[in-house]
Amino acid sequence: MFKLLFLLISLICLTNCACPPDFFEVYNDCFQLITFLPVNWTTAETWCEDSGGHLAFINDCNTLTEVSIQVDLLEPTSLVIWIGASDAEEEGVWKWLDGTDVPLGVPFWGSSPPGWIPEPSGGSNADCAHLDMYDQYHFHDEDCTRLGNPLCQTDPIPDNETISDIIDFDESFEEEFAEGDCPEGFIQVQDSCFYFYYNKEFPNITVNWYDAQTACNEVYPGAYLAILNECEKTYQIPVYSGYWVSANDIAEEGHWVWGDNTDDNWLPEPGGGYEENCGAMLQYDRYYFHDGECDLEAYALCQQF
Repeated sequence: MFKLLFLLISLICLTNCACPPDFFEVYNDCFQLITFLPVNWTTAETWCEDSGGHLAFINDCNTLTEVSIQVDLLEPTSLVIWIGASDAEEEGVWKWLDGTDVPLGVPFWGSSPPGWIPEPSGGSNADCAHLDMYDQYHFHDEDCTRLGNPLCQTDPIPDNETISDIIDFDESFEEEFAEGDCPEGFIQVQDSCFYFYYNKEFPNITVNWYDAQTACNEVYPGAYLAILNECEKTYQIPVYSGYWVSANDIAEEGHWVWGDNTDDNWLPEPGGGYEENCGAMLQYDRYYFHDGECDLEAYALCQQF
């Protein structure tokens, strides 16, 4: 029910809502990248207010992915893309301009070399947040006086009726698995059940990608290598090491699909070309997806369907 209502809302806004000129639409929000002159963070917010909005708030990882793609296409004139987050009022307590909390950790904040220190890492000298072009547009903290491109956000412009006039919201929905319904040994994350093919007593027991498929089915009939096409679900999985997932481009180089043949979209991986055709979550890169040679060995992340 929830997914159906979300689809209806999206269709209605496509019909009855529109972004202002020079803004692009992502999930029913409107964004604008101002590129003609880099400015400091305070001036960036002023410019966004003059455009009828504010520096962008990004609380959803799907939104971050789509906004990053659009920003990159618009060819920023600065490595710094200002967003509306700051810890200027209290060091280490990151807030959006409306006073709400900024999400911390992956998949929002990036890391900085050397040592790939997790962001935010600048301390009291870096009180403003931006999307970092060199780190795939993940959040970084920065000196607020540095010059960057403002990323503004505003609401779509509705026609005569608002969405709430058209739909009677019902936020209740039935999950595929009620709490506690997962098979023994599986853990529940939202509406799915996952199993880590990993034995702490025998940590060297790993398998290649092909054998990982078989291993999952042996754990539980109908289980398969995980399909992680919802990023909010992905980052709730408490992984312990590097794991195979079902993504691959074995059938067609460069066309990545999950085990159910739905498309996958990674940024900027996969980068291994013809030699690396199987997908994995790698521990050293904070469990972001990477492609790898299918004959290499790792643990299997299984999912019950």
